[in-house]
Amino acid sequence: MRVALITMVSLFCATAAFAQESPKITPKWESLFNGKDLSGWKKIGNGKWIVEEGAIYGEGITEKYGYLATEKTYKDFELELKFKCEASGNSGVYIHTTFEPGTPKVIKGRQIEIDRAIGHHTAGIYGDGKGWIVWPAPDLETIIKPALESINDLKKKNNKFDMIFVDADKENYKNYYDQSIELLNKDGLIIIDNVLWHGEVAEEEKNDNFTKNMRNFNNYVHNDLRTEQVIMPIGDGLTICRKL
Repeated sequence: MRVALITMVSLFCATAAFAQESPKITPKWESLFNGKDLSGWKKIGNGKWIVEEGAIYGEGITEKYGYLATEKTYKDFELELKFKCEASGNSGVYIHTTFEPGTPKVIKGRQIEIDRAIGHHTAGIYGDGKGWIVWPAPDLETIIKPALESINDLKKKNNKFDMIFVDADKENYKNYYDQSIELLNKDGLIIIDNVLWHGEVAEEEKNDNFTKNMRNFNNYVHNDLRTEQVIMPIGDGLTICRKL
């Protein structure tokens, strides 16, 4: 069974318009997920797909595969998304895929692999009846692991840094922050993304788990005497901390 949690904080498709008389490509970013429901998407095969707290959650409910596909088709594009795979399963993102009508059987298409296990070729591509088309470089196969494990590995090696950028699962932001301080040189910077959470941290009526996590984290950092901090109200909010 495949079990996946797909967090689509930002999911866009850049489509390109071509003209014979001009080689220029004019990209237009298009949001594929409205953050509220599955409008613009269709379910194929077996699978449970729901929207909660601004994310699409997918779960395998039988041994047969299930897919969630865009209703529109795209030719040439760039795709940006955030994806989290839970439990012991693996998953992936299919591109340029055709299904046998009325079934989840893939006729053609390529999958970008996503797997929790180290050495299982996450970010590799396979499909079109060719098996694996490309694998990640060997040195990249070993870095797919929980972030806190990676941080502990760096600490064991006594690595020190002048800047650390944090953009990961929000429920662990406090842990990433505390661990990152230990890796920083004096006067080093921690830059933390998404701290305003679409502005919802300032809206008292917003009390979902994501918003409460960010609100509590911001208060924790604000009261921390190990750093001095400033929040930059750009994009989704950046906190910049200098280690004292």
